[in-house]
Amino acid sequence: MSHTTDTDVIICGTGAAGLTLAVDLARRNVAFLLIDKAPQPFVGSRGKGIQPRSQEVFEDLGVIDRIVASGGEYPVQRIYTDDGPIDQVAVEMSDPTPEEPYQIPLLVPQVKVMTSAMSSAVTVATP
Repeated sequence: MSHTTDTDVIICGTGAAGLTLAVDLARRNVAFLLIDKAPQPFVGSRGKGIQPRSQEVFEDLGVIDRIVASGGEYPVQRIYTDDGPIDQVAVEMSDPTPEEPYQIPLLVPQVKVMTSAMSSAVTVATP
């Protein structure tokens, strides 16, 4: 018995770029095969900041709500001076504009972006 699959695109790697492409192809009904050499998602984090322009892309893909829910804003940062520690806001807040609807970078571990926000739309082939 033979098993065949029609595939238009093969995506190698389940990092941020590979999963983003997979979500975009899935919403356009393009047949793809997503492969990765690792048997399960990386449990650490290679990147934690989701910048405002990336949030616009995730909004277009329909996953921004899940990404926002799985993370948060950057915490205050502590600076040590001769007079003692000072807590400062890490990122200055601005009001959203039509040109830049997202003004605050989000702190979301990469594994949460991949598992909670994006991988629900795709299936990954592993060895």
